[in-house]
Amino acid sequence: MAVANQLWRYFTEGGIVNFTNALKFVADACLGYSYNPPPPQAVPLVGLIPWHNNRVGAKHSGDNLSVLPKDYSPNASPLHGVGILFYRAHYLAGNIAPIDALCAALAERQLEPLPLFVSSLRDREVQGEVNSYFQSRKIDLLLNTTSFSIARLESELPNWICGKV
Repeated sequence: MAVANQLWRYFTEGGIVNFTNALKFVADACLGYSYNPPPPQAVPLVGLIPWHNNRVGAKHSGDNLSVLPKDYSPNASPLHGVGILFYRAHYLAGNIAPIDALCAALAERQLEPLPLFVSSLRDREVQGEVNSYFQSRKIDLLLNTTSFSIARLESELPNWICGKV
């Protein structure tokens, strides 16, 4: 049962690093390999990812995706800060090339990108953390790449779906 519980923790934490380590864990536990992966890594609901102008065109693998500490602040810079909100699911999947491209385009225009992933903007705790991140850093603009639902499917169906169901 301990093997199943450990494997479940890798999957519930999510992300490329945890999935890779889950496979190594299964190889160790079931096939006799000796990868000795680290325990599952918790991924916060809100996280600021590192982005620096020298990272333009950088490719991400699960091993180099990281989250900056909550007290991170860019160097005192005359550049205007631009906060970028995007879904945590993209971060977990390693699907942040569009965010990198947006950051690069902003940097080319002498702007300081601050990419922040969020699990859901409906969660009050997440809203508080987003406010905390961007109040402690100077941003002049906030770009929100998350979308908004047209309905809560647990309570109502959008009109355009009702006619087709």
